[in-house]
Amino acid sequence: VMADLTGGCASRFGTTDVAQDRLFQYLEVMQQWCVFGCNINEAECSKRNVPIDAHWACAIFRVTRQDGTPYVCVCMAAPTATVMHMPVCSVASEEGYGVSDGFVWLRIDDFVAFFDTIYECRLVNSDLGPPQMTGIPYSPGWIAGSPWFEEMWAFQGDVYSETAPSFLIEVPQTPNEITLEVSQTDLRYNDPDVEFEGSRALQAPLLLRVYQCSKDVSDLGSGEIYLVHLSAWGHCRDACTGVKVMKPGRYLAMISVPAKYVCHRMIFRTYSTMPVAMKPVTQHRNWVVVNPAVPLDALPYSLAGYQRVDSYAERLPQMFNEA
Repeated sequence: VMADLTGGCASRFGTTDVAQDRLFQYLEVMQQWCVFGCNINEAECSKRNVPIDAHWACAIFRVTRQDGTPYVCVCMAAPTATVMHMPVCSVASEEGYGVSDGFVWLRIDDFVAFFDTIYECRLVNSDLGPPQMTGIPYSPGWIAGSPWFEEMWAFQGDVYSETAPSFLIEVPQTPNEITLEVSQTDLRYNDPDVEFEGSRALQAPLLLRVYQCSKDVSDLGSGEIYLVHLSAWGHCRDACTGVKVMKPGRYLAMISVPAKYVCHRMIFRTYSTMPVAMKPVTQHRNWVVVNPAVPLDALPYSLAGYQRVDSYAERLPQMFNEA
């Protein structure tokens, strides 16, 4: 929904997928141009005598440090009688919002305990400017010195496992922050010519991986490729990831669709801080994935993709119960 309203690039990750200090640092840096929703961990709340249901909408309002301690402010739609049971901390803020307004300041360890999933939406539109100029109290967006450079590819037919495309991306200028996303038809919206069957169809689980290429790789020839980062893998409409390229070179974005699924239409887009050149490759897949012998020229720039699997009951691609 956040992507539908903003046109941004959306993904999700677990609060326990990475260490708490890295999670806070990530939220602190990205809060200027990202919107973060979060899901209540009802089981953990029950253990701590907080009577709250998982269906209440929550969003991260702000993260900050006070006296060296990291805090996360969460805006909750739950009733005040429920919110007041949270371990609220006293943190100075300009707005002065409190529990009666639905806002709670939590230490990062409490936040990780009470919430299990973060929904990230990267706002690829430019920031609208200061509130004095726009009249809008808050207008988050991309606030760097220059706008994003957008590249987009679209296909109107069905995409199968055998026909899933890859994209060669030439990066001539660095450092370059690149956000990549692949999307498919949203099956929440039914075809008016098809009778409604009473349940939502299952989205094809798309996996987006980004590789650094050796010098031999081209749209016609094979060669070695080295994994830089990948998206989360689940039954979602979109798959999104981000990388930061530190040295000029050639990179490969590979999209995978499991054999038993069909992707109805496909859009692949990239947003970068410097220009890139993108070329789709559909003629061959003769690349050899190997472990790099030296540090790569690009690094992961998103927490999506570090999926933590703790038991055999948790499978990939992930299934979601969000009724």
